[in-house]
Amino acid sequence: MLCASSAEEAYNSVNIVTQALNSTFPLKTLKFKNKQKPKHFADQEAFILKNSYVTAQTKYEQTGNLRDKENTVQFKKSNEQSLKALRKNVFQFHLKNLKKVTSSMAS
Repeated sequence: MLCASSAEEAYNSVNIVTQALNSTFPLKTLKFKNKQKPKHFADQEAFILKNSYVTAQTKYEQTGNLRDKENTVQFKKSNEQSLKALRKNVFQFHLKNLKKVTSSMAS
C-alpha cells in the first residue's frame, strides 16, 4: 500500500485487505432491547422528595459541613424508602387493573 506506484494500485490493495478482514471477522448485528421503564410512576410527592434530597446534596457540596452530609444521607435513605413504597403501590394498582381487564375479557 505504501509502496504502490499509483493511487489505483493502493486502493485495490486496501480493498483486498478490507475484504479479507470482513470475511475473517464479520460484522456483528446487535439487537437492542427496548426496555421502557415507567417515567412517571408517582405524583407530586415523589417530585418533592427528589427536590428535598437535591437541595440537601447541593448544600453539602457547597459547604462540605459534616452536619450537611448527615442530612443528605438521611434524606437519601428516607427518600429511597418512600419512593420504593410509591413504586410498589403503583405496581399493585396496575396489576389490579390488569386483572380486571383480563377477567372482563374472559367473561
